[in-house]
Amino acid sequence: MILSMKSLLLRTSVSTSQIRGAFVKALEILGVSKDEIVHVSAHTCYDLMPASELGIRTVLVDRGYSEEWGVKVSSLEELALMLNRLPR
Repeated sequence: MILSMKSLLLRTSVSTSQIRGAFVKALEILGVSKDEIVHVSAHTCYDLMPASELGIRTVLVDRGYSEEWGVKVSSLEELALMLNRLPR
């Protein structure tokens, strides 16, 4: 995968506290609690970790990057089948 310098700068210039703040704002805008959502991503560092730190349930979509995570699926079809079984 080739990333542009602009993409790299955007990724590295955002702190995890800013990302956590974005999750808090999204919950506020949507009018839901953290217990009512599941955050799904293929990236642990900038997506799943900040959400998990806030107590939001998270699922890693494994795209072959060899990342470890608590709940992991290999496809969106698998995600759909297991969503109701996620621990709260």
